[in-house]
Amino acid sequence: MKKILLIPALALCAISILFFSACYKTDINAGTTSADPNHIPPDQTVIASLRGRVIDENGVPMEGASVVSGGITTTSDVNGLFSFSNISMSSRWGYVKVSKTGYYTGSRSVITNGAASNYVNIQMIPRAETGSFAAGAGGVIVVQPGDSAAFGANMVVTASTNAAYTGTVHVFTKYLDPTDANLYKYMPGDLRGIGTDGKETALQSFGMLLVELQGDAGEKLQIMNGQSATLTWAIPSGLQSVAPATIPLWYFNDSTGRWIQQ
Repeated sequence: MKKILLIPALALCAISILFFSACYKTDINAGTTSADPNHIPPDQTVIASLRGRVIDENGVPMEGASVVSGGITTTSDVNGLFSFSNISMSSRWGYVKVSKTGYYTGSRSVITNGAASNYVNIQMIPRAETGSFAAGAGGVIVVQPGDSAAFGANMVVTASTNAAYTGTVHVFTKYLDPTDANLYKYMPGDLRGIGTDGKETALQSFGMLLVELQGDAGEKLQIMNGQSATLTWAIPSGLQSVAPATIPLWYFNDSTGRWIQQ
């Protein structure tokens, strides 16, 4: 029997809503000793260099993508390459964001080595409308067979003004399969997060769902504060035997590059 997750969506200020059902493992650095019960060095700001490559869904180098890290912006070249020199980065959460028209924002979080040039690969995910609904009526968007995102009536606002939106809500969704061996290439951040106890922890994914809302004029929309949507998706059959009875919900903060436990 399939295990289905029915999870109320968090009302976010961010436009992109990426939810992550995961169990978490607190010992992410087994074998070391530290006064910190989680065995994690403190976060600090370091000056580091970073280079990498942006590719599309077929592995082809992507030219002209906007890449941001450490408050500095650059553009990928004809080979999809980019680089930053001597930028200010978090030692625990070095973060790179990539944007390109027609694609979801790509990103990568890294443990930054201030004494070396850090390297990342980022694969971009094509962005396409999955479905739509009238804001005043609500609706259910089928992400793929068996997986859906359900929205109630009068629960969507314009992100820039927080005013109620009354037009058609265009929904862009993408399911990220946790059994895909290449998941690390295109998932946001990495498999680390901050738990409700405030501590960094390693994660194991049981599925991710990316949801973006857009208005008729292309304006960014979001769920109204105090309202919730319902996301439903199946745990892959290969993971059902190891999935716990209940799984925490995590969301991705695309400003800090961290998964946060809800």
